Amino acid sequence: DDDEARADARALAVALAQRDCETLFARCARADGAVTLDEDAQARLARALEISSKFSKSYAVRVARAACKAIAAAGLALDDALAAALHARDDEAWERERDGWRDCVYAYERATRREDDARSRAIDAREMNARTALGTRDVDAIRARTQSDALAGSTGAFAWPAGFVASEFVMSRLASEALVRGRAVVELGSGVGVAGVAMARCAPAALVLTDRDAQTLENLRDNVRLNVDMDGDGATRVVFDALDAPVAKRSTPDEALVVSVRDLDWERAPVEVLGAVNADFVLAADCSYDPTLIPGLVRALRALLRARGADDESAPTTLETLEASRAREVIRDRYARTPCAFVVSAVRQATTMDVLIDALERARLHPVDVTSVIAASREPAFLFADAARGHARDAFRAFACSATRVA
Repeated sequence: DDDEARADARALAVALAQRDCETLFARCARADGAVTLDEDAQARLARALEISSKFSKSYAVRVARAACKAIAAAGLALDDALAAALHARDDEAWERERDGWRDCVYAYERATRREDDARSRAIDAREMNARTALGTRDVDAIRARTQSDALAGSTGAFAWPAGFVASEFVMSRLASEALVRGRAVVELGSGVGVAGVAMARCAPAALVLTDRDAQTLENLRDNVRLNVDMDGDGATRVVFDALDAPVAKRSTPDEALVVSVRDLDWERAPVEVLGAVNADFVLAADCSYDPTLIPGLVRALRALLRARGADDESAPTTLETLEASRAREVIRDRYARTPCAFVVSAVRQATTMDVLIDALERARLHPVDVTSVIAASREPAFLFADAARGHARDAFRAFACSATRVA
């Protein structure tokens, strides 16, 4: 029936998202403990292979190999159509992946919304397009072209763990409504654009995405456009802008959003130019992995939040820590009404985290540890398998900052 077919389609998409080839094959072609290649099983397997190629070409090859191995072990023969599906390959995409680049789909649980809301319409558009369809409307997704090796190229071309934590948070009902919707939003170190796309879907009044090197900025722009196109959004524009260009701010969510991509050097950007952006909310995810970057990061945060007076020459502020219910209240009632920044970072070295906290305190940015509420706000959540879910394995810290004390 329709409910059963819908549940099966969703389960298939989840298995694909979790990169679990064994479970995926079992769902498609195993019944009562035995491998089967009846007509229904072949149709499911062919569909799984088609969709897996949209997650990444190398993943599709792994799925095909696992299927061939299981089918051979069971002594079964492939029909021509399924054999063609198992061996189909996009040579251009495959060559790109051999060069270290991957075209990825990061699927996540869809938040409950009305059937006629913007995300529902966007998902409908995705499913009507053969190039982007995932076979279910119960799973949402962000597409991105990324480097497969964090050390192979620019750090901005890799999808870092804290970026997924931050993306889940900004898409939560709490953050999307209190921090993003109707506000001027700036992201530092936007990288491959996963968090930027997530925020674009939360109806900001303005969105400025920044990073440093030309390759990262070009890939960032292309990734945001990729998702705008997938969503069938003909109104949103993604443009390169000079750092000092006026920020296009819309009055209502019905007006077109302009996503501005800008080159930002934290250490050298004029303070007055950053202040003129008039940011309401600033996000920085995994921007403090190197302690030598922290002074520039804090300088940019102070400028964007329009902090007045001296920073480390004044008496430093002291880090406060809030438990989840109190943090939720402060975000909803106070940070929603004042310019603020959220800094989310994976804990790789305790000493580096100490350097970050000390710098935020000395800069008088009134840091508040809100890790508790972000850890509790992973809804919607990315559908990574636990074994491969980097941001579930890694510890992280999150700090809310503002030019005046609000907690």
